[in-house]
Amino acid sequence: MRKGFLHIVEAILVVAIVFFTLPQFSTIPRIVSSWDNARLTLMAEDILFSMDSNQTNWFDADEVTGKLESLLSPTVTYRVSTTLDVRPFVNVTCVCGPLEYPVFTGIMGSSVTLNGIERKIENRRVNPGGLDFSLNRNLDTDVIVFFDEHPSLTAEQEENLSTFMSNGGGVVQFRELEDTDVGDSWHDMLFGMDWVYEGDSARTVTAQSDFSFLYSTDEAYKAKKIFGALYPGFTGFSNFALENVTVEDPEKVLVQQYQGGSPSVYSGGPYDGRPVPMSVINYNVRGSGRAAWMSNASLDIITGPENRMLLRSLVLWAGSAKPFDIVGGSMKKSARATITKVVNANFFEPVRIDMSLGYIY
Repeated sequence: MRKGFLHIVEAILVVAIVFFTLPQFSTIPRIVSSWDNARLTLMAEDILFSMDSNQTNWFDADEVTGKLESLLSPTVTYRVSTTLDVRPFVNVTCVCGPLEYPVFTGIMGSSVTLNGIERKIENRRVNPGGLDFSLNRNLDTDVIVFFDEHPSLTAEQEENLSTFMSNGGGVVQFRELEDTDVGDSWHDMLFGMDWVYEGDSARTVTAQSDFSFLYSTDEAYKAKKIFGALYPGFTGFSNFALENVTVEDPEKVLVQQYQGGSPSVYSGGPYDGRPVPMSVINYNVRGSGRAAWMSNASLDIITGPENRMLLRSLVLWAGSAKPFDIVGGSMKKSARATITKVVNANFFEPVRIDMSLGYIY
């Protein structure tokens, strides 16, 4: 009798221990092994190549999402991103007044199709007096354009601008500079500009016959390709001011001014024989950001189609440093697969597609 009672007590204790212990084990985080990562990598590669071979439109988020969710279990999350010379979506912030903004949006438009891919453009305006907003560290934009504006930045704003660019942000300035402009530290930070005096006034040229990247870096070449696609009938630039501005490193000069088939150069002084820049690109940018300056912001000059397309090209190029997330979500211990394609309807453009898979928990 006593033994039977003890067995009953033991059974009750075992049940109680199991009852209280199971929930504790159920809350232990899932341990992701190396096999899990290898399995995810193989799965990502298989799905990525299978979807691509089935002519998936990688720039249609609904199509990509539908196919992935039909192939993956609910416990697996995903992210698909792409890297191109021009992002499928470029958010542009114009630091300009109410009169300049319609001119700027007329130049940029709301979209452009390049290599058969629509590239959407979202424009918005920030007053020059509202730069505390436009240069904050968490600004949701791809490129900031100073359109005929030359603000004086505080030390904090310069630091914010540097942080924005180090995270892949772009800056474009479109302005005919003066010596007091070039003296500001942020111009030196982005473009390495110096002012050279050559008489009482800046030289001007009414027409240029050539468009040449004499010092064509990889990034300059990307901007040139975009320009050529946007304006295939280019015959020559008109009415750009040849300013008394030069840069310390000629390899960062994007476009050179031409007159009569030979480059315009400085004569005499420390920059004797150096070409006068019309545009300067990526002089001294930290991280993956991009910067470009383009001379002469006179509104009656920018009506020239070649000048408008050059500005548009520089803005699209500067706003495309970061990869573009097509679809995505948060995940842990993700595995990634990549394919690279080439589109060339308008110009040679590598298209990189990255797929990451991971677990929700």
